[in-house]
Amino acid sequence: MKVSVEKALLFNFSEPEQAKKVKAALLCMGVGVKEIGEEDFSLPLGSFVGLQAEPSEENPPSSESAFSEEMLVLHRFSNKKIDDLLRRLKKAGAQVNYKAVLTPTNMCWSAARLIRELRQEHEAMEKGETVHGDAPPQ
Repeated sequence: MKVSVEKALLFNFSEPEQAKKVKAALLCMGVGVKEIGEEDFSLPLGSFVGLQAEPSEENPPSSESAFSEEMLVLHRFSNKKIDDLLRRLKKAGAQVNYKAVLTPTNMCWSAARLIRELRQEHEAMEKGETVHGDAPPQ
């Protein structure tokens, strides 16, 4: 059996039916799934997929750890695989508002820091603004 290189990290999927839909979509795609408990929300995201993820001056550690929103973090997904996952989630009726891809920048962040960034981006998009100086989507 082929071992998947793609991993999905699930945070705060406490509603059983929602968790079941998301996990089913991922498992059907051959993606490794890891549920992260609240006690680990302050750890670097990269550590959950076996990466050395050390905080730095640009990516300082965060003392924050608690949040309540569901969040899905994807590792080693191609654009095609992301599109496939989004279609599967939509078909299953599983809406996850906060989704991100693990990057060299955010792999040192805690889940709490990532969710804070995603909230800011979500709010800015709703207002037609930008968060990091990029041009707003057309």
